[in-house]
Amino acid sequence: MTTAQELSTSIVQNVARDYHKKVPGFAKDTLKWAVEKQHLTNLLTGNKSLRDCIPGSVKEAILNAGAMGLSFNPARAECYLIPRRMWRGNPQSKIAERRVDGPLVCYASPSYVGLIQLAVKTGFALIIRAQVVFQGDAFRYFGPLKEPKYEMCLGGEAKTWETAIGVYADCKLKDGSHAAEWMDKATIERIRSMSDNPKSIMWNPDKLWTEGWRKAVIRRMFKTIPVDMGPELSLAANLMNQAEGITIEGEAVHVEDSKEPTVETISKGQAVQLLESAEIAGLELSTLLTAFHVERIEEIPANMLNTVTKRIEVYADRKANQTN
Repeated sequence: MTTAQELSTSIVQNVARDYHKKVPGFAKDTLKWAVEKQHLTNLLTGNKSLRDCIPGSVKEAILNAGAMGLSFNPARAECYLIPRRMWRGNPQSKIAERRVDGPLVCYASPSYVGLIQLAVKTGFALIIRAQVVFQGDAFRYFGPLKEPKYEMCLGGEAKTWETAIGVYADCKLKDGSHAAEWMDKATIERIRSMSDNPKSIMWNPDKLWTEGWRKAVIRRMFKTIPVDMGPELSLAANLMNQAEGITIEGEAVHVEDSKEPTVETISKGQAVQLLESAEIAGLELSTLLTAFHVERIEEIPANMLNTVTKRIEVYADRKANQTN
């Protein structure tokens, strides 16, 4: 049986060749790639949901993070891999729903730290700060074009979700001007309610909720700045829409890139052939479907066809040997 470590190593090795092509800097810096590869292996080994995702989507997510120049180093917390269930039906339809037991798709989602790094690295901004404001803090917001004034109260009540009143972001541009944004707690609550997973670690009042608040206000601030965001930040916005199921009001995204990723599945003919092979081998269809995390044979990803075929052949050989 393949261990979690072995499966994770295999997934990362499958990414390596295309990663070097899409992120040229890593091809010349073998040490940098070796370190990143270890971070990815550890991440996948420790998260079964990510290992259960459709392999092609994991690869695409890792490549997208690399294209943005973001690392999965947990100490830097620049980007996360997010597993999500595929849609049943058209994602834009009112009757669409996440399939509780359907295939998992992996997405890359930049953190608020990653967004700040992208903005500074690409020259979009000189410096960005974001801070949750609590009861007792001194804060004044002067609109989207002026630097806000903030002074934290070091005493008083505990800094918790309950005592938070809002969050602000401030961005200093290359010409010395400022862009700023303020979101009150009620607005944050509405954004949280629109998420596909409002109880995730980024929204959980007992976990990393301050990161979720900061990320939301930074995203909305970016839309108010009359400067081209560049390909990296545009890609980041699209990926966050996919990974979190939230589009911040007014946020500019490329419609063709913000759709759910298309996962190519096997053809009807290939599905019939697999069914016939499984029947001849005496392999229960339910066992096969469970092994590949799908409800119907037609939903098997095309890039997994050879793997499924081989699994049936191995089962048939074992059964034949037991008979003999």
